[in-house]
Amino acid sequence: MNMKLRIVLLSGVIFSVLSCSEKKKEEWKEFSDYHALMSIVYHPLKDSGDLAPAKRMAKKLALSADRLASAPLPANVNNEKVKLMVLKLNEDSQALSMEILKGAPDDVIKEKLTALHSEFHQLMETWEGGDQHDEKHEEEED
Repeated sequence: MNMKLRIVLLSGVIFSVLSCSEKKKEEWKEFSDYHALMSIVYHPLKDSGDLAPAKRMAKKLALSADRLASAPLPANVNNEKVKLMVLKLNEDSQALSMEILKGAPDDVIKEKLTALHSEFHQLMETWEGGDQHDEKHEEEED
């Protein structure tokens, strides 16, 4: 391959990379913070049935949900559907925290945390798709 062709191809690759990097999605810090806590709380339950992190961090998760509900929504998901999803996530995060505080049995905590995690994933799918799809997310990653 001659040098001119290599330079043209390399220039095209660089241009493509730079063009794609400019289309970066708007940040949603409060959602990212909630996501981090949900991972810490939920995965021990999912992986080994361990509720200790959920019991220990339920109040932090509820506070994070409250901050999420109080924050402005990113433009691509600033609509009534997402507002309602965020409000429900907050409400159910608060309810889980109260159940744990009251000493709810483990089976109740597992049920509520699993439901809360499903709600979270629905919101995450909407965020990642910019409210463009309703596909069922495989719960492989958080």
